[in-house]
Amino acid sequence: MTEKFRENRRPLLSVIVPVYNGAAWLRETLESIRNSRYENLELLLIDDGSADGSGEICREYERKDPRIRYIRKENGGIVSARNLGLDAAGGTYLCFCDQDDEVDELMYDILIRRMEEAEAQIGVCSTGRRINGEKSRYESVTDGCFRGEAVLEAVLYPILFRGYEFPFYKREHYLYGTLWKCVFRRDFLKAHGMRFRSFVDYEDDWLFVTEALCHAGTVVTAGRIGYYWTVNETSRSHKRRFIPDLGERFGRQDAYVMGYLERRISDRGILDSYRKIRMCEHYVEALQNEPDSGPEKRAYRRKVRTYLESSRYREQMSCLRHLGKHAYRRRLVCDALQSTGIGGASLVSRLLNAGEAAAVRIRWLAQLERRGKIGRKMRDSGRNTDEIDYSDSVL
Repeated sequence: MTEKFRENRRPLLSVIVPVYNGAAWLRETLESIRNSRYENLELLLIDDGSADGSGEICREYERKDPRIRYIRKENGGIVSARNLGLDAAGGTYLCFCDQDDEVDELMYDILIRRMEEAEAQIGVCSTGRRINGEKSRYESVTDGCFRGEAVLEAVLYPILFRGYEFPFYKREHYLYGTLWKCVFRRDFLKAHGMRFRSFVDYEDDWLFVTEALCHAGTVVTAGRIGYYWTVNETSRSHKRRFIPDLGERFGRQDAYVMGYLERRISDRGILDSYRKIRMCEHYVEALQNEPDSGPEKRAYRRKVRTYLESSRYREQMSCLRHLGKHAYRRRLVCDALQSTGIGGASLVSRLLNAGEAAAVRIRWLAQLERRGKIGRKMRDSGRNTDEIDYSDSVL
């Protein structure tokens, strides 16, 4: 390799893929990454103790593509796998991909180009989802570059206050705290000691993304759908187990989150609004967490009742006046909690669980859900809803 060629090469990107029993989908995901227009990448496959042949697939790809590195570890969960990927990454930039998803061929090229031009620490793209092979829009951002307080208004607040309508952030962005849509500068993450942490078993990526945004001075966004999330009912993210000490875990998580939010957000009113909606989220999740057996269920309901009363839940629920009409689970469960108490809210939560499990497999229902959210977003921004593209094309 000549020195001239080295100088012309774009910065190395580390793509980290945690792998656990993903043999059924892994090849398609790896091919989508290998076909990226951004060729100067290293692909780190972190095998978290798979027992289904995933390791053999990883070794096969390692042999045929010198950009791929396979690392096997004892089973320890997604947090430990992602942290091992952070430690092993050598790129100027890094990102994460789940083992059953699809990366658009231009995602890395567009985001890194814009990050370099703006000297940004984080790049964020729009995302789509796949249900039974059919694609639809999932999260949307517009092309942009945000600095300072604008990072909060345009990116962080839409994640923290998703589903609520407050005047202090850009409501045309409807964002989840998903990790896959982001590219990060590695030196930025290292400088702030960024690690994945687990408090409640299923929000490690939300914690990582929101903490990183609190540290970021500049963030760029790309309207093109760069990543497709596959709705896979067999994945671990769809198999939440009963957590008997959920209230205690919420307490530890909240203490950690408020630590980094208070260092970045100076407006006490915004912080108080976040505290309230976070408690309402906890109430909904505590009811969703309910066990199946009778004796255990009664004991857990007593525990939930104590948790609600100790947090003065009726005061916290004053924030529900800002809840958007499309946040149906939160609205229905919290309304039931206020009007009928824990028993009625628990019944509503179980009925919603059953309905959502069926609806996620029906594409037109999923499309209708996104149509409502995106349509509201465009009306709020003054755009004509006839302009909405619900397919997998670009914005």
